[in-house]
Amino acid sequence: KSVPAEIKSVEVVTATRLSTPQKLIANSVTVITEEEIKKSHKSNLAEVLKEVQGVDIVQTGAAGADASVFIRGANSEYTMVMVDGVEMNDPMSPGRSYNFANMTLENVEKIEIIRGSQSTLYGSDAMGGVINIITKKGRGERFSFFSEAGSFKTFREGIEIGGGNDKLSYSLGVTRIDTEGISSAGGKYGNTEKDGYQNTSFSSRLTFALKEKISVDLTSKYLVSKTDLDNSSGINGDDPNYTGENKELYLGLQCGLPSFTKEGGQKIGVSFSRHNRDYRNDTDKDHPLDLRSATYSSQIRKINWQNSLAVNKINNLLVGLEYEEERGSSFDYSESAWGISTSDFPEKKAQNRGYYLQDQINVNNKFFAAIGARLDNFDRFGSKTTYRIAPGYNIAGTNTKLKASYATGFKSPSLFQFYSAYGNLDLKPEKNRGWDAGFEQYFLGKMIFIDAVYFYNNYSNMIEWVMTDLATFDGEYQNVSEAQTEGGELNASLKVKDDFTLKVSVAKLRAKDITNEENLIRRDRKSVV
Repeated sequence: KSVPAEIKSVEVVTATRLSTPQKLIANSVTVITEEEIKKSHKSNLAEVLKEVQGVDIVQTGAAGADASVFIRGANSEYTMVMVDGVEMNDPMSPGRSYNFANMTLENVEKIEIIRGSQSTLYGSDAMGGVINIITKKGRGERFSFFSEAGSFKTFREGIEIGGGNDKLSYSLGVTRIDTEGISSAGGKYGNTEKDGYQNTSFSSRLTFALKEKISVDLTSKYLVSKTDLDNSSGINGDDPNYTGENKELYLGLQCGLPSFTKEGGQKIGVSFSRHNRDYRNDTDKDHPLDLRSATYSSQIRKINWQNSLAVNKINNLLVGLEYEEERGSSFDYSESAWGISTSDFPEKKAQNRGYYLQDQINVNNKFFAAIGARLDNFDRFGSKTTYRIAPGYNIAGTNTKLKASYATGFKSPSLFQFYSAYGNLDLKPEKNRGWDAGFEQYFLGKMIFIDAVYFYNNYSNMIEWVMTDLATFDGEYQNVSEAQTEGGELNASLKVKDDFTLKVSVAKLRAKDITNEENLIRRDRKSVV
């Protein structure tokens, strides 16, 4: 039977920084739509990502407990996380990673996950991949409300409002989560004190279309959460007054302007993100010697400019500049049977300037490629260059796409790794080189879809804490490790009806620390979702 020559393709922004049909992108991309999120009935980002091929989520406890992501076996700090392009990674986490425990999904239009190194377009933190949450633009007039209840006195409520026209659009959403929870210390050890969790999240987006190709886009995301913690796991682990409070704020302003060519466009963006974490634990009758008071605070300020130039019918050139400044500080005071411990991290800052260039090639929607290079200049260790090439080919008449990519990446040492009590000012960036290759195939029109890919990554100069004094157990961070990850991913779907599709994803991973010939921990070797 004949098959249609064209398959409708969703638009992807994150892979090339330009809105591009997915059929013209060679990256390994997963797009989770608003409709899919609603059908899944998931309440937060971590739960949604658990069903994405090549992505592992590890959470250390119940609601509100730290949650980390591992894309294709890469360390959690190798993934850049964004909301509408505003960076969400926390400069005061030891590796500058993002904690997925508290990110809710109100006002979300889609989530784009790009697997493999993306340092050429996004710099440090994108050595393993990128996750970009894209919020809704107002369309027409809409209003929705939901309320849910479950076990452990769990309640979730939310409201979304949106609307607008060709000149002005708006959307906003608010979500509230409350749960009494269970004992994180483990009920089988006799711990009965329940660890509750509360989360209030707000998201908004406001867009002004002033003239043709002239627009202003304002994005905001704010959340505050409170988690009851336990003193430890096991016997007598309950702690009735140990709490952690987390606040996250993300603001973005982006202006669209005409380019120097008719088909191109410019974007000028300013963004700000802030993380505040507070931990409080007063003494109580079961823990008369345990006391803690700790505060962690960080900020990221970023300015970026990019210009796309339609050089001819085949080549679209993208040129971009970025300036980023991050700041962080912390203070941690604790008392225990072992004595008093104080850790004071006065505010430190770091700056980076990035310059990137990309040529996006399209020959009659058949052969396509993205070729790019980037130069980053850090005030802490100097310059770093990365590059990437991602070609693909659409075979006419069979709805087959062949795709491949090769890229280098890097990860800058964090503020903590440089300046903490375990810090080392001589640290160098962690490095990566990797490739993937695969195909996408439709059968019976759009009824059956298969996406298969094989990947390989080598990580070197990896930063690990190394004990330097056995007598005092003192140590410091050093560039001492090397790791390899490789494996395969298979995604298949069967469209039974327009509103009913069966999907299955299978992934196999080999992730090894080749310094000591041991498998990397907290990675699923095989997964089926």
